[in-house]
Amino acid sequence: MGELGKRDSIPSELEHPLFHELIRRNLPIQANDNQEGLFTHEILYFQQMTDGGPWAVAEDSVPPLLKEWEALKVDISSLFNTRNKEEILILMKKGIGLFLQLLYWSNGRPVVLAGLPDVSELSLQPINCQERLGFLLKRPDGFHSFIQLGELIEEQKKRFNTSIAKI
Repeated sequence: MGELGKRDSIPSELEHPLFHELIRRNLPIQANDNQEGLFTHEILYFQQMTDGGPWAVAEDSVPPLLKEWEALKVDISSLFNTRNKEEILILMKKGIGLFLQLLYWSNGRPVVLAGLPDVSELSLQPINCQERLGFLLKRPDGFHSFIQLGELIEEQKKRFNTSIAKI
């Protein structure tokens, strides 16, 4: 496969049916792109167009993720009030993606979607993360999933803050 064909395809590490459409929208991507779509840093990394990413400096890259979640949480909550299932699903996918970035980046690693919900290789994670993440992936548009997502993000934020305080 040529270089352009490589840039048009989703890296195998990022193959997951829930996120396929969101990732596809970010392709093709160039090494000097400034776009900030979901998993764009991972796309560049796994396509070997960069040597690292924001996960290498988690203390700088995690706070913007948390800020983005706070804004997204308000939007999702509003959609649940209007029962707009289609929009809820779109924003919940983004929220789950933000959680995955928070989870992996706070462990100093790029997100790997292949094999989810198995996150056993990550040392810094919420209690029962794998089971709870599996629930989110199966029912991403449910209200209970929204509540669970908020709890997972809050727990990971606390674990991350505790880990950087020890440094």
